[in-house]
Amino acid sequence: VLFSDVFSSDISSGINAEYGDDTGGSVVWYYEGTAVSDASLTTWTQTDGSMSGGYWESTLLLDPVTISSGGTVKCEFSFSQGDALDSETSFVVHQITDLDASTFSDEETHVVTCTYSGTDEPSSVVWTVDGSTKTSDDEGYTVSEGSLSSDVRNDELSISGRAYTDASKAITCTYSFDSTSDTLQASTTLYWRGIQTELNANYYTDGTAVTMNCALGVGSDGSMPNTISWYLDYTDESSEAIDAGSDASYTITSSEAVESSLVSSQLVIEADMASTLAGEYKCDFAFDDDDSAYESVGDLSVRLVTTDPASPSYTVGGQVVLSCVVDFGAGRTGPTAVAWTGADALTESTEYTVSEGSNGADGTRTTTITFDDVDDVKYASTYTCSFTFDDDVYDEEIQLYVRLASIETEAEYPHTNAGFTITCTFSGEETPESVTWTTASDTIVNGEDDFVTEFSDSTKIAKLTKSSPSSDDDASYTCTFEMSTDADEPTASQNIVVSLLEMSNPSSYYGADGKEIVLACTVKNDESLDIYWFIGEDGSETQVTATSNLVIGEEDFASDVVTSEITISALSSSEVGRYQCRLSETEDTEVSTAQVNLDILEFETEPEAELFHSTGDTVEISCSSSYASSGVDVAVQWFKDTSTELSDSVDGYTIVSAANSDGDEWESSLSFSMTDALDDAMFSCRYTFTGDNVGSADSDYIESSEAELSHQRIEGPSDTTQYVVSGAAISFACTAFGNSDTTISWNKDGAAYSTGVDSGAGWASGSITSTLTIDEADSDATYTCIHSEDTDLTVTITIDVYEIDVTNKEVKSGETTSLDCSVSDIDSGVTFAWTDASGDAVTEDSNDAYSDSDKDQSSSISVTPTEDTTYTCTVTDAIGVAAAPVDVDMKVFTITSPEDTYIEAGVATSLVCAVSGNDGDATFAWFKVVDDGADTDLSISTATYDITDPAYDDSGSYYCQVTMLYDGSNNGPFDSDSAYLYVREISTPLETYTVATLPGDSSQQFVCTFRGDDTGGSVVWYYEGTAVSDASLTTWTQTDGSMSGGYWESTLLLDPVTISSGGTVKCEFSFSQGDALDSETSFVVHQITDLDASTFSDEETHVVTCTYSGTDEPSSVVWTVDGSTKTSDDEGYTVSEGSLSSDVRNDELSISGRAYTDASKAITCTYSFDSTSDTLQASTTLYWRGIQTELNANYYTDGTAVTMNCALGVGSDGSMPNTISWYLDYTDESSEAIDAGSDASYTITSSEAVESSLVSSQLVIEADMASTLAGEYKCDFAFDDDDSAYESVGDLSVRLVTTDPASPSYTVGGQVVLSCVVDFGAGRTGPTAVAWTGADALTESTEYTVSEGSNGADGTRTTTITFDDVDDVKYASTYTCSFTFDDDVYDEEIQLYVRLASIETEAEYPHTNAGFTITCTFSGEETPESVTWTTASDTIVNGEDDFVTEFSDSTKIAKLTKSSPSSDDDASYTCTFEMSTDADEPTASQNIVVSLVEMVDPSSYYGASGKQIVLQCTVKNSETLDIYWFKGDDGSEAKVDDTSNLVIGAETFTDDVVTSSLTISALSSTEVGRYECRLSETEDTEVSTAQVNLDILEFETEPEAELFHSTGDTVEISCSSSYASSGVDVAVQWFKDTSTELSDSVDGYTIVSAANSDGDEWESSLSFSMTDALDDAMFSCRYTFTGDNVGSADSDYIESSEAELSHQRIEGPSDTTQYVVSGAAISFACTAFGNSDTTISWNKDGAAYSTGVDSGAGWASGSITSTLTIDEADSDATYTCIHSEDTDLTVTITIDVYEIDVTNKEVKSGETTSLDCSVSDIDSGVTFAWTDASGDAVTEDSNDAYSDSDKDQSSSISVTPTEDTTYTCTVTDAIGVAAAPVDVDMKVFTITSPEDTYIEAGVATSLVCAVSGNDGDATFAWFKVVDDGADTDLSISTATYDITDPAYDDSG
Repeated sequence: VLFSDVFSSDISSGINAEYGDDTGGSVVWYYEGTAVSDASLTTWTQTDGSMSGGYWESTLLLDPVTISSGGTVKCEFSFSQGDALDSETSFVVHQITDLDASTFSDEETHVVTCTYSGTDEPSSVVWTVDGSTKTSDDEGYTVSEGSLSSDVRNDELSISGRAYTDASKAITCTYSFDSTSDTLQASTTLYWRGIQTELNANYYTDGTAVTMNCALGVGSDGSMPNTISWYLDYTDESSEAIDAGSDASYTITSSEAVESSLVSSQLVIEADMASTLAGEYKCDFAFDDDDSAYESVGDLSVRLVTTDPASPSYTVGGQVVLSCVVDFGAGRTGPTAVAWTGADALTESTEYTVSEGSNGADGTRTTTITFDDVDDVKYASTYTCSFTFDDDVYDEEIQLYVRLASIETEAEYPHTNAGFTITCTFSGEETPESVTWTTASDTIVNGEDDFVTEFSDSTKIAKLTKSSPSSDDDASYTCTFEMSTDADEPTASQNIVVSLLEMSNPSSYYGADGKEIVLACTVKNDESLDIYWFIGEDGSETQVTATSNLVIGEEDFASDVVTSEITISALSSSEVGRYQCRLSETEDTEVSTAQVNLDILEFETEPEAELFHSTGDTVEISCSSSYASSGVDVAVQWFKDTSTELSDSVDGYTIVSAANSDGDEWESSLSFSMTDALDDAMFSCRYTFTGDNVGSADSDYIESSEAELSHQRIEGPSDTTQYVVSGAAISFACTAFGNSDTTISWNKDGAAYSTGVDSGAGWASGSITSTLTIDEADSDATYTCIHSEDTDLTVTITIDVYEIDVTNKEVKSGETTSLDCSVSDIDSGVTFAWTDASGDAVTEDSNDAYSDSDKDQSSSISVTPTEDTTYTCTVTDAIGVAAAPVDVDMKVFTITSPEDTYIEAGVATSLVCAVSGNDGDATFAWFKVVDDGADTDLSISTATYDITDPAYDDSGSYYCQVTMLYDGSNNGPFDSDSAYLYVREISTPLETYTVATLPGDSSQQFVCTFRGDDTGGSVVWYYEGTAVSDASLTTWTQTDGSMSGGYWESTLLLDPVTISSGGTVKCEFSFSQGDALDSETSFVVHQITDLDASTFSDEETHVVTCTYSGTDEPSSVVWTVDGSTKTSDDEGYTVSEGSLSSDVRNDELSISGRAYTDASKAITCTYSFDSTSDTLQASTTLYWRGIQTELNANYYTDGTAVTMNCALGVGSDGSMPNTISWYLDYTDESSEAIDAGSDASYTITSSEAVESSLVSSQLVIEADMASTLAGEYKCDFAFDDDDSAYESVGDLSVRLVTTDPASPSYTVGGQVVLSCVVDFGAGRTGPTAVAWTGADALTESTEYTVSEGSNGADGTRTTTITFDDVDDVKYASTYTCSFTFDDDVYDEEIQLYVRLASIETEAEYPHTNAGFTITCTFSGEETPESVTWTTASDTIVNGEDDFVTEFSDSTKIAKLTKSSPSSDDDASYTCTFEMSTDADEPTASQNIVVSLVEMVDPSSYYGASGKQIVLQCTVKNSETLDIYWFKGDDGSEAKVDDTSNLVIGAETFTDDVVTSSLTISALSSTEVGRYECRLSETEDTEVSTAQVNLDILEFETEPEAELFHSTGDTVEISCSSSYASSGVDVAVQWFKDTSTELSDSVDGYTIVSAANSDGDEWESSLSFSMTDALDDAMFSCRYTFTGDNVGSADSDYIESSEAELSHQRIEGPSDTTQYVVSGAAISFACTAFGNSDTTISWNKDGAAYSTGVDSGAGWASGSITSTLTIDEADSDATYTCIHSEDTDLTVTITIDVYEIDVTNKEVKSGETTSLDCSVSDIDSGVTFAWTDASGDAVTEDSNDAYSDSDKDQSSSISVTPTEDTTYTCTVTDAIGVAAAPVDVDMKVFTITSPEDTYIEAGVATSLVCAVSGNDGDATFAWFKVVDDGADTDLSISTATYDITDPAYDDSG
């Protein structure tokens, strides 16, 4: 019998079954109703076993077990005889997720989680710690029970009060279930592991070393980490740990082994690197067996203060700015306050400004103190800047020295040769070492060149004297005070000049009349006096004042000369006179004077001449000017019309020039004879003056007025032949030049004429003009105008009248045509110009030009219009006069050409030629194209050509012609595009077919022929509308054929022909153009479905059916039987004629009276058709064959055997079936028949031969298997010659009742559930009612619940009866469940027995050695056979170990007694009642404990000062009493309570031991004393006590040492601690800088350690000789205590304070080469470390230097800083700072001074130009950065980089500005310092270019080049472009190029 069981998923599970008689058979296992042999159940393995000796054991193995494995398992034994037996159980899988073997926790409270998976809710979970059960009632423990959700439950045990020294805890969780006695258990061991010493949240460094300590507690596990790592700015697993081995910046010291449950690690960041390694540090302890992160994080920030300038610093005057910068790290908290202090340097009266700055995003803050004047600074002062953070203050000093130099003289500008003395005074705390006097070119040496120098140390005054100076002594004299440091040496300069006076002009000075002249007076070397100007003779001078024509300029000082100028813009006689310049203190005093006499050169007479002269007259013109014979030369020029210079004796001109007799004038004359060639000229003279005494600012000549001369004449139009279009107007004029009585008269063709004559206003200014106008010219004529004063003076004008003709046109759109414009009746050539409607020029196509023989002229253009438009013809005559333009109208129409047409022969069509958009009348003509001859005129005059009956021969190309009558003339004809007429025909159409066939009997071919155009195309055959190329039409084959000579034949083959072949077939010829042509036919296929050769029937009346398929209705059907025609008139026969439906017709012959013994019949059916003579016939032979004995519809079994019978009648045929088969749940032909030979579940018996025309078969299902083989059974008789199904079907249903639990069953308490399951088969009818009965077991007073269940889709129904308490169940009872079906009742019994055990004792927790007795009682109908007592580890035997056991059969009570127990008897005692059956034996358990008390610590116990220490008291096996702590000697104890430093922990229960701990966080002398723990019921009672004496180990003395030592000093540092010689061992370590441990006799160190003479202290000393290698070290000692009597919870050592030692040194800037732009300021600092008398001095280029040196506040905190500031760097230099205590300690800084040069530019707007920024005189490479005015970066265009051979560097950018802007160049030197940005101004101007100009020759014009928006001065040059050479420079320097008389050759 199977039993319910529970399995754990981490093992495989097996189930067994057994049985009885040895009759043979088989076993089948089922899981969830499916045989485990099914391929889907791969996790199950069945081992059949076999029958042996009446026993048969079969096993089923489930492997692996999963949560989802739960379900029902059934084993079924079947036998050759009798019913099958089965047993079924349901099971669930409970699974616990195993805990890790080891669990590590760093939490004060740790949570262990136990996870259960399964479908069955656990009834309880039990947690044990070190074997002891824990609940939330236990102090320090909290149990959180979960609940099942989605088949998962989580339970938690929380353990609080963990500490890193705690022992491990063995933890188990155990799940129990109501449904099974099995439990699930998981366990783990919990160790403490976690960071014990965390890193500080924040570390700070101001450049000193940084030490970080980190410690990991590893608890009692004691495992060392696999790795100990330190990280800087850790991000993820790819981050690299700090490698102290390769990075000297770090020192890492880590524990080699676990000490006192701790592993420690220390990271030291070296002093010189700490400020560069800020960031987040992490210490990390990693274990291979633990994924937890044991890490601690601390942040290192730099707080480094630097000063600018460095200290000491010096200032030589002006504004003083001191600054301090603190670098505290980007992203970190900056200082909260900033302050400057200065001892007595900053008083209430001191004027200064402090800028506190702000905390920047880059982690810096800058503060400055500014003294606007050096007077606010003491000569020597110290200033301290301090930055206050939340937790500290950081400061730095600047020591500042003032060095001032002042200079003065009494005679700065001596105007005589009197001597001068310069006095130079030094102001400052220091005394200069010497004074140097220099000029720009020389250094002055005392006694040389009559110079005397002197300097007094006491007064700090220097003097320079010269008694007799000359102009050579003009200079700037500089005194420089030489200081002990080169930097910031003060200087002062004084300018000395010796003045002279000079007039620039000669004493007599002449200027040209009206021209500018300049008088200048210069004074060398004097800006102190003013220059004044006077005019007049001696004694009558008056001061010159400025007028609009006279300007006295500002004095100008250039090249050591002061110049004063008078400028007279246009010299006239009013400015003539004696001018005097005076060098004066005021205008009324004179120091020196200079004079000049100014006179004017001007015309005395200018040319005059009469206006008109007669030809042949002699004319003379003269002029004269003022003149001076001394220093003045004269040249005279005569000009005609301004620009043509005349020469003496050339072209009839005579010129005479000479001084007059008095010598005060220069006279000149021009004479000549008047001729027509003079052509109305203008004459003028020009006097040019040169010579030493002549001066003009802008020209040296005077120009006379012009004398105009003219002669009499008459002028007409330039072209004396005028042309005019007939009917047009024309005008022309004549002008007569002469005296005022001059008039003009006219003749026409020789006769006087006055019509249309107009003389306007008459004579004026020497001329009269008369105009003649003809309103409508009609004929040629000659007109003459006549001068009244000389009738020989005439002008004759000829008028030529001509005609212009044009013709309008209308043409086809897009057709090219010509337009004509003609001129007639003209005696000269003309030019034609054409324009279109838009005014655009149209090029002439042809031109009929003028000739003497053919004067008519014409012009034509070719046009291709697409719309109506107008073209204009303009005629220009020979003299360039254009006639009025003439328009030519151009009309356009459109021909819509006929289209290519594709038609079928005989189908009427038309070709259409449509005209649209026409204004004129159109006529038409049609043509057919002939390839080898003239096209055929079709004599069609209409727009449409109708073709009524086209034939194949009409195919061809056609077009129409259109002629358009417009504006009186025919235009055209115009051809349309040709169209092709394609006439096509199917020459051989398809025929109509009728096919009579049986399937596959024949093939059929269809032929289709096309005739038509040979344009290419394709043929497609269609069957029923589907192209036969379709993949579905496999029976059709198309042969395409091809076009040949206009013919095309294609065939289609159908093979084979089937009944479904009938339908439509179409051939379709398709072409690239035009409609397709097709021919279609329909055909039908007649088919008869052939009858089987033999027909078998199992019917009383048999019907033979003849089936016709096709689309053509048969006309008749004829039936014959055995050769005789049969109709319904024949007895026993009925003919039923069908009709065609859906292409099918069924005809029937019914034969009645059949019996399975009848003989066979030969039957035929024959179809005939009207459409064909073919007939269709089918035949068969009819035999009787059919099921004679059917199976029952339903069979039922409850485990008994089932028999089924089936028989087949075979008639006179008498054939045996080829096979007789039985099937269970037959589905299709692949179903396997029942094989009774191999399956013992079945027995099949069948006929061997036909008996009485019958064949029979019987199936027997064995009893033991029937219940498992329910389903649909089928018997089947099969013949090879017959496809008919001869079969019968019957259904077998199982109605099997099983119980759970099986009977008999036992219960040991709690709820009792009994269940019954009936399996009635899926899909079958289930029971209609359910009932439970129980004889006298179920009474009215019995409390129970019945669940009837319901019929499930799986064919089962379950009913349960539930007793909530075992008390409702009799000790022995029988229960029956019954299921009622429609036709039967099925029931099953369960016999149930109750077995209960209970236990009790009086002394569960005895605190003495009193004995105990445990009583165990059995309740139930049965009597136990015996009782067994057990503990977890042993079985108790009566009489052994003083145990006594007894049991009474009558009372069913068992007892266990022990009179003298010990702690070894602590146990859980279990009694088990042994029953006759092993299963369900009742048990009960009782826990017994015996208590003891113990102190963990030794009687004398020592702890390190300030460290944690723990005292512990344990009480074994007792949770009922409390533990209390007391302190004090016997009799004076006081109860200990919690303080801030002392905590009594919660009692813990581990390994059956209660522990109480007293923890002192930081041990001090206050906690020293005797401690006692008491096991008590209250704090006032004692059950047991234990004591410990606690003492402290602490420092008695700590190290002290002086701050600074000299190299070679011997230093000793000592420390001592308290000590106890018993149980205490001491180890002393000395450390340098916290992390570096020192060793005795190593590296020069000596360490001595020993107990003192009293033995109560342990003393240690460290001694060494001071060397530089110590490098400012900190020294400390560490005492480590060990021994049996020493205990500290977190460390076993004490650490002393640190003694700081330093040696002297000096430090300067990190970059010892500094770069600075010439003239810019620069500062740098040095810091000297040493005692309080330490100072810093400076050298410059090897000499002492103190200028600009500032030492701030002086020495403080072991160092002094001196800053040197250079206000204006002017040259390269080397500066050295020197330590006062050791002059070998120096730092040298080199200053490289360089220049930055840029050039501003002004360029044309939009022009691309380059801007340059260059650097010179620097010894390293720089980088350039450009930005535009918006601050955006501009990319370099080129860069001339640094090289040793070419150190000058430059950068350029390309820019294309359109407005004024600024670009900025920033230069950054090699050490990353950026110089002050330099702006490059970019000015933009605009050029307005000259415009294209069209002018007539001789008409003056100008080209203008305008410049706007410019800031600079523009100069101009003009060029004329030369195509094949250099452009010509026109030598024009003005913005305007004036062309006064342009000629054709000037074009360009």
